[in-house]
This record gives sequence, C-alpha cells and structure tokens, in this order.
Amino acid sequence: MKIVFYLCFIALNFLSLFYISNIYKDKIYKYYGVSIILNIILFFILTIIIGMFIKYLHFSFLTNFYNDNYLVGIFISLMIIIFIGIFNHLFHSMIDSVINFHLKNNEANINKNPIKFLIEQQDKLKKISSIIWFLGSALMLYGAWFDKK
Repeated sequence: MKIVFYLCFIALNFLSLFYISNIYKDKIYKYYGVSIILNIILFFILTIIIGMFIKYLHFSFLTNFYNDNYLVGIFISLMIIIFIGIFNHLFHSMIDSVINFHLKNNEANINKNPIKFLIEQQDKLKKISSIIWFLGSALMLYGAWFDKK
C-alpha cells in the first residue's frame, strides 16, 4: 500500500512542478499559502474523524490505515510537495530577477559571459532546476513512506 501512495505522490509532485506552477504563475504564492493551511486543517480533521470511526463505529479497515501512520505520511508528502514547489518557483524568480536587473542596469555587458549564457539558456536552466527539485523530492518522499525506524 505504501508503494501506491509513494507513486501517487510522485505523480502529484511531477504535476505540481511542471504543470501547476505554469498555470498559476501569477497567483502561485496564494496557491501555495492556501495549500499549506488546508493541508494542516485537513490533517487534524481527518485524524479526529478516523479516530472516531475506529473508536465508536469499529471500522476495522481503518485501523491499519490509522496505526500504520498513513495519515502522517500523506501529511508529510503534501508538505514536501508544497515546499518543493515554493522553492522551485523562488529559484525561477531569482533567475528572472537577475536577468531583468542586467537588462535594465548592465546593458553594456549583456553580450559577455556569464550574463549572455544566462539570458540565452534561461528556459533550459529552469527546466534543469525543476528536474533537480523533482529528483530531490522523490528521495524525500521515499524517506517519508519507507522510513525504517
């Protein structure tokens, strides 16, 4: 079951880094802020609801879900995805701000390296950084789901 959750969160992370960040480009910080708040609220609400189902209604299939820390894994995985998305977007914004600074204030040196390289390869640098963030988050998600204590 942990493998299924791990693969689902890997897919969600991929969508978050490569598609959602492009769709909500102007409102990305609001999107991530709301995601953090909703994640925390839903974690506590689901913990209480599942605990009540187990205690009062004796749902045995939820006992394993509750005892095996699936809820904690889901919470940690969502927080990993949210924060990796934030840092990915901050890195992209940093590249854009460096380029804009040099276009406005350093026009004489735009045709010299490394500024020329940064301007010409900015899309590739953003994609490579997103891939690095994705691979790092895949390792973090692996640790969240398959941690051996």
